Amino acid sequence: MAGGLANAMHHTIIAVDVEGFGARDGPHQTKVREGLSAAVHRAFHHCGLPWSGCRTEDRGDGMLVLVPAHVSSARLVECLPTELAARLREHNATADEQAKIRLKIVIHSGEVLRDRQGYSSPAVVHACRLLDSAVLRGELRNASGVLALITSDDFFTNVVSQNPAVDHRIYRKVAVAEKETRTVAWVCLPDDHEVPRRPRPHPGRHRRERVPLRGRLPRLPVTALTLTLLLLVGGTTGNVFAALPPSGRCAVPVQLNVNVSMEKSRVLRDLAEQFERSTQDDRGCKGVSVQVTVARAPESVIEAIGRGWSGREDVHKVGPEPHVLLPDSGFEFDAAVRALQLSGHDEMVLEDWGPIALSPLVLARPRPPGDLPDPPVQPATWSSVLETAEDNASSSDRRYHRPSPITSGAGLTATIVLYRTALERRLDAEALSARGAPNTLHQVELSVVAGDESGDLLCSTWEHPGASGTVLVSEKAAADYNEGDAPPGAPCAPRTSGSLDITYPRIGTPYLDHPFVAVSWRELPTNPARDRAVRSFHEYLVGPDGQAALRRARFRDRLGDTVDYEGAPQDRPARLGLEKVDVPAVVQAFHDARRAVRVQLLVDVSTAMSVRLPELGGSRLEAAADAVFRTLRSVGDRDRVGLWEFAQGHGGRADHQVLLSIGDGTAQRARESLSRVSVSGRPARLYPTLEAAVLALRSGRPASPEVGDAILVVADGSRNEVGHSQLVEVLAAGEPVPVFLIAFAASVCDSRQWREITQETGGACHEVRNMADIDTALESVATVLWGGRR
Repeated sequence: MAGGLANAMHHTIIAVDVEGFGARDGPHQTKVREGLSAAVHRAFHHCGLPWSGCRTEDRGDGMLVLVPAHVSSARLVECLPTELAARLREHNATADEQAKIRLKIVIHSGEVLRDRQGYSSPAVVHACRLLDSAVLRGELRNASGVLALITSDDFFTNVVSQNPAVDHRIYRKVAVAEKETRTVAWVCLPDDHEVPRRPRPHPGRHRRERVPLRGRLPRLPVTALTLTLLLLVGGTTGNVFAALPPSGRCAVPVQLNVNVSMEKSRVLRDLAEQFERSTQDDRGCKGVSVQVTVARAPESVIEAIGRGWSGREDVHKVGPEPHVLLPDSGFEFDAAVRALQLSGHDEMVLEDWGPIALSPLVLARPRPPGDLPDPPVQPATWSSVLETAEDNASSSDRRYHRPSPITSGAGLTATIVLYRTALERRLDAEALSARGAPNTLHQVELSVVAGDESGDLLCSTWEHPGASGTVLVSEKAAADYNEGDAPPGAPCAPRTSGSLDITYPRIGTPYLDHPFVAVSWRELPTNPARDRAVRSFHEYLVGPDGQAALRRARFRDRLGDTVDYEGAPQDRPARLGLEKVDVPAVVQAFHDARRAVRVQLLVDVSTAMSVRLPELGGSRLEAAADAVFRTLRSVGDRDRVGLWEFAQGHGGRADHQVLLSIGDGTAQRARESLSRVSVSGRPARLYPTLEAAVLALRSGRPASPEVGDAILVVADGSRNEVGHSQLVEVLAAGEPVPVFLIAFAASVCDSRQWREITQETGGACHEVRNMADIDTALESVATVLWGGRR
């Protein structure tokens, strides 16, 4: 080993071992291992310790963690033990008895070598001897907490005792005799300890001569003497028991896990701390410990609920199983209930206890520097908002933006009111996929761009106020902006100048209702203490102190009142009611409607396209160009368009000519290229061009599955071509690419050839005689591209 250690690296060595692991059955052992892994990961994260650089080894009933030498040992020892104990208590709060975890942990340091069997060295062996020692087992067995820690004598001397942030008085020196190891070490109980009092003088030292006193007072016990002195002091202070220090150990407080939205994170952390203080008894012991976890995205919480909040990933990425959820809107609650129904996880119960605060959805636009604070122009309805947004969609400084419904409750609420306004019907799966709906929603996404969180949108507004347009956010977020407060979790400094004009449609606006959602579990025994804690926390939030704090944070209280702030609307916004919404269907429609697409346009320029069509007021080619122009209205910044024209021999050896390659094609460049299209005087020949277009799309397909492809052919369609069988073979040989034909000739779509083509590709064939027919055909294309049916 000595020779092998020449290649060893110095590490801080941490090993943990679960108490009583072998006495549990297989399923409970699995739960314990998952809970342990999640607790260790979260403890490192909360302490700001990098996990990615650590080397780990699974030990069945525990784990070995080797922390690189560049990671601060001081930070590790001052934070990790208490954080790990807290994370274990979080796990135990919702685990059944056989899945609860109590843990032994050792911290040591030294050189470590990796061989074929794993990690080893004298330092690792020494750490394992300390971890397995009888003295550490006894410490944990007799403790009321969940963690017993032992450190080597060297580590205590060089790290623990030298760190002023660590109360090294809670450590106790012990002798360890384990196998061949005879040493001293230091133990402590991070979540169950009393700081030792200063030792009394040794009876044999500095003994004073007793002088007999005549009439001496009787000897009083220490406690009685202390009480007598306090009573004397109390006569001058007016408060006897206020002077009493906490005596004995505090009982373990009830653990309350609260999952809160990003927008409420600041005020809820403060309120949780105030609530904890309100549960303290006369000894200073708190009755409830609130663990606040901030949800960065509603979708991640909803997905975790749909899985029954099971498994290591949910605990690690979303947080511990919650007892209280505090989302931004009731729409998120509806989505969570729906997720439970669809998944069949009926063991989790969600109860909406009503709002703790309110915040209307508003339109906010940066006020140009130097402008007087006149009231902003107020739109009449949400329809007028959409019309204005569509008119300004191509102007960067007047464009409309909103947060994403995936990352923000305000974004979800904005999406629902915009979709409801655009479709003019109740939002359920049927309405969202009805004829014309996908294209309509796609137009909404082009007009009101969905960004990231409200904070990111407002940061962009602060940094570029002259080019930010109008944003749809909660009144709370806009008010914070005008008062100079940076959004929670946002990567920007507070605003120093400028402000937002804030308004809303006169007809009314939806409110984010910030519900209090109580969470319980059918499969777990009732916990009366926690039930009381949940009720007390709710009463505190809706009580005078909680409501006042929420108003100061620029939310509206449950009655709709808030503090005054710069730019506040003069009147309380009217509340726009929205009927029940199928939120998962709305979210899916959002994903579909904003899907990036690649559309290959094939325009027939054969002699047949010169025929005039009285119903369309021009030639077939002019009608084809108009159809392409209409298609380009639906092409956004993230989409790509290719434009080919075709006729027999039109491209020399090929039958097509590339006017615009799809890799470079934007809507604007396609419009410019379309102006050069003219009738060639040659007969039509489509099949070779269609085959080449399919192969080109397949070969250049991006890796993302979120990109949709389609081929739109605008042609006469009357010529019966050879080569159909070869084309069908190519279509069937690879990834399907939907092919749509807009044909001016009659009886084309009923032909066997086109029935096979559309069936093989999932496309459609439309014979057109007027502009209404063309609109129907384009709706068919939009349904495939942005309607979820691919």
